[in-house]
Amino acid sequence: MAALENRFAMAAGQYDCANERIVVLQTWQGQVGVQLVTPLLIEGMPDTAVLVNRGWVPQSDYEAGLLQKYQNDTGRVQVEGYLASSQPGRDDPGSAARKEVYRVDVAAVQAALPDDLL
Repeated sequence: MAALENRFAMAAGQYDCANERIVVLQTWQGQVGVQLVTPLLIEGMPDTAVLVNRGWVPQSDYEAGLLQKYQNDTGRVQVEGYLASSQPGRDDPGSAARKEVYRVDVAAVQAALPDDLL
């Protein structure tokens, strides 16, 4: 994966918000919040997804249970961005199914998903 890191990529498909992960303890412009990392089910590649960091959300919205307002991309989407490596951690064995994570560990997320992650 190191050879692909920071390369520009594009993909089209549909977000799987039911399997979204929330990366906690994130800051942006001095404010606390979370990052939304959502599997994108890739169009034309059955049972295959890629994790997409959809961005930062204020902690106040997260604590108030307002994440649905950030999940309005329910149909086909096309995304563009830069590829990043997995951030493996030393999480406990039950961490794969957790929605809240401290880093994007692709192998841990993969363990809880029905689709194969690229």
